[in-house]
Amino acid sequence: MKTATYRRPWNSIQVLLCVIGEGVLAYVDTVGHLFLKISKCQRGLEHALRPTTRLTIQSAGESLKDASDRTFMAAALEQARAGQATPGGAQVGAVLVENGAIVCSSFNEGDLQSDPTAHAEMVGIRRLCKERKSTSLKGITVYCTLQPCGMCTMACLWAGVSRIVYGASRNDVNSAYFESRHFDTADFINQAFRDDLQVEGGVLSDECATFYLKPEETAPNDPAHDVTTAP
Repeated sequence: MKTATYRRPWNSIQVLLCVIGEGVLAYVDTVGHLFLKISKCQRGLEHALRPTTRLTIQSAGESLKDASDRTFMAAALEQARAGQATPGGAQVGAVLVENGAIVCSSFNEGDLQSDPTAHAEMVGIRRLCKERKSTSLKGITVYCTLQPCGMCTMACLWAGVSRIVYGASRNDVNSAYFESRHFDTADFINQAFRDDLQVEGGVLSDECATFYLKPEETAPNDPAHDVTTAP
């Protein structure tokens, strides 16, 4: 024998409440998906913008650290003068600073050492690492009279340098001082795995630029710019 179950028909109020309930649930579900999408878009935007926020290149008039930056850049200028006066040296100077004190000074020694990699920053990094018997220069600020080339920028990254401050930029001087047409300090650091390396440029830029050929001046031939020919 089958037993039939009797269901009392819903009245209009129950139907209305049911419709409202389903509408609320649909709304909540839609809003939830919307917030999820917004959250994902926000995370994606933050990730996309991250490389452009790593690097802070400021002019000398914009930083509260100007006084100390000028002092240490003046010391780098002294190194540039020393390099200019040294046979085999060149007029790019650098100082490495830690806790407000100069811990290493250097100038370009390319011809002096017959080493095309002996730029001022490279000489300073090698010297200090050798002295400390360490490959880490965390906490060090590198001051250089000329914007670092790609090689020196990468060396700063590998050494864990915390900050780079330079004087004359590549736009202030002849292209002979750089190895590439377009890539510069900002490009290399923006694409690095690290996101804590600070860079500031333009400190005593006019004084620094006097050491170098101007963009419109004729530069001597050098290996980085000579046309490569078959042996």
